[in-house]
Amino acid sequence: MSRLPCSWWVLLFVSLQTLIKNPVTSEVLVLSLAATPLEHFHVEGNLSDIPLGRLEGQESKTVEIPICFVAEGQFEFVAEVRVLGQQSRAGEGELKVIVRES
Repeated sequence: MSRLPCSWWVLLFVSLQTLIKNPVTSEVLVLSLAATPLEHFHVEGNLSDIPLGRLEGQESKTVEIPICFVAEGQFEFVAEVRVLGQQSRAGEGELKVIVRES
């Protein structure tokens, strides 16, 4: 197997999809993502307070966030949904991603 010179970057582009479902009455929701380790991937834009808009009860919405991994390893993402203007969590989900050379 050939190796690339160390000055080259091997990039993996993926799209993280988050499905949000509002089980209660109509609310304006925002999404925040926390991820570790931050230094080994890039995201265009902001990971906090992503506006989801108003979701009626039982309505769902999918949010797609493009991510570029620049290293192999294990990455952890936590998605948190809040009602706009409130600090309490309305929902949370976790995802672990393992990136490795094939």
